[in-house]
Amino acid sequence: MIKFEKASFAKEVCRNNYFRKAWYIVMKKRLLSLSAILCMFLLCGCTTAEAPKDENLNVNDGQPSAAHSEETTPAEPVELSDDEIQFFTDFIRQDDNYGFLLSEYDAPKDVNLEEVLYNGAGFGVAIPEEELPSYLAAIRQDDIYLDCIKLPKKDIQELLQNKLGIGLEDITMVLNWTYLPEYESYYHEAGDTNYVPFSCLGGSKSGDTYTLRFTSDPDWSTIVESCETVLIKAENGYQFLSNHLIN
Repeated sequence: MIKFEKASFAKEVCRNNYFRKAWYIVMKKRLLSLSAILCMFLLCGCTTAEAPKDENLNVNDGQPSAAHSEETTPAEPVELSDDEIQFFTDFIRQDDNYGFLLSEYDAPKDVNLEEVLYNGAGFGVAIPEEELPSYLAAIRQDDIYLDCIKLPKKDIQELLQNKLGIGLEDITMVLNWTYLPEYESYYHEAGDTNYVPFSCLGGSKSGDTYTLRFTSDPDWSTIVESCETVLIKAENGYQFLSNHLIN
């Protein structure tokens, strides 16, 4: 009887072990399947490329945005006010400005530099006494008989940068005045003046560009009666772009 019970108990244990092992195998397979699915999901998420960003595209329809599709149109010309006309009259009568109206040019590089600097352009000074011997030796004369003006090269460069936006090396015309390298200056003799008092008659502005009409004082004898000048407003003032004589 005892042997039978032991045999039955052994069979029951074996049966339980079989079902436990089978249940373990099934659960292991399920876990492996879930792990595989989870890995595939993660891989898909990692490899999904982000859509390229285009600032010119509208997010809603993929079309160019209004800010980029609209072409920039130039501002409509506006006539100068009386105050602006007076301002440019005062502006052009300054020693460093009027000379830019005495020649005709379509581009700043083609200005007649001798007309601009003839009276000193506001920075020229009489030749210093200590520099006179070097100057006389350079021109091969014993003395000077006219007023002699000294124009330092650095000041010419500064003037051209401020008034034209270019340097001396960019000017088409060669400045045929005496140059003394030891003083880094040009020298010019003259017994007259080329100063002309101009007045602004009017004009228009479009953005930072000004198209102006100037006329010379009728009491002054000059070959320039009137002209049309284009200026642009820059960081350090106004720069000359072109000038055309109207006689």
